[in-house]
Amino acid sequence: MDWKLNKVPLDKELIKLGSLTPVSFTYESEKRYFGMVPSEVHKVYPEITYYNSKGEIGINYDYFIPVLIRAIQELEEDNTWLLKRVQKLEEAHASESENR
Repeated sequence: MDWKLNKVPLDKELIKLGSLTPVSFTYESEKRYFGMVPSEVHKVYPEITYYNSKGEIGINYDYFIPVLIRAIQELEEDNTWLLKRVQKLEEAHASESENR
């Protein structure tokens, strides 16, 4: 049984992700971490963020997984379209060359 209600497909995630800034940072230690700017993520994906007890914005990075999968699918769709376009242009160019 599927408990998920009101399912809506994700769309245009690549554009949304493009507005976010990946960063590296440290906490009090010198160990480097990687993440996103929480305030930026909150503007684009408020459902992925939360406020802690100090009122600071946090990010539920696990929730990014479906968004990233959709962005990869969008890249694949774009890549497929571009490959078909290149093939058509190459065929047209070869045809032109033969007719000369």
